[in-house]
Amino acid sequence: MARDLAVQIEAALARTPYVLSTTPPEHPGFDPDRYWRGNVWIQVNWLVWMGLRRYGYTDLAQELARRSIDLVMQHGQHEHFNPFTGQGHGSHPHSWDALVLDMARA
Repeated sequence: MARDLAVQIEAALARTPYVLSTTPPEHPGFDPDRYWRGNVWIQVNWLVWMGLRRYGYTDLAQELARRSIDLVMQHGQHEHFNPFTGQGHGSHPHSWDALVLDMARA
């Protein structure tokens, strides 16, 4: 299962500069600015990052961390983000974006 997820994440890295979107861009219901229909949530990235590290996909985990950190550094602390532009949506500032600090330490 971890291998299958890693393959899907590698594909996601090729589709959008900011990952992981909650709905793939090719899905008919994708809307990068709509709640849970294609935006990026840092806490989801953090959970996936932890799993990638646990199963030995360290290079993939590092790339996910780098992009997550870049997203927050460039666009600020928001509840969720557009996966193409990085535009923040929802509450601001949002505390769970501090999870990128944990991603940066590894």
